[in-house]
Amino acid sequence: GRCGEAEGMFRLALNTRLRLLGPNHPKTLDSVNNLAGSINSQGRYAEAEVMYRQMLNDRLRVLGPSHQEAIEALSNLGICVMAQGRYAECQGMHAQALQLKTQVLGRDHPSTIHSANNLATCLDVLGLHKDAETLYGGVL
Repeated sequence: GRCGEAEGMFRLALNTRLRLLGPNHPKTLDSVNNLAGSINSQGRYAEAEVMYRQMLNDRLRVLGPSHQEAIEALSNLGICVMAQGRYAECQGMHAQALQLKTQVLGRDHPSTIHSANNLATCLDVLGLHKDAETLYGGVL
């Protein structure tokens, strides 16, 4: 639908937050995530990936590696990489995100379950069907 219009609004929000809050404020990093998601939704994966990688680095630096938003940034990067068909690369990202979410949020948290599904999908495409089946079974 209206991804281009949303992108413009996300850019405006990001520029406003950069000006008012600075580049390292968690709300500014949220705006980077929103803009990257909009760009990713439009199929501009390489552009979104650059933003996701920078946001991941910034969230790790500002919030720490076990903060839920930092872990979510890793998941978003994995989804973007998976959309580009780089399954071996995204496998590690999804596995790490699942491990961290299990530790931080617990096994039954919806975000943890979503990460298990992301990893299972990646494993399935890589032909690791038994591993994927085990994860899918845990998701159900």
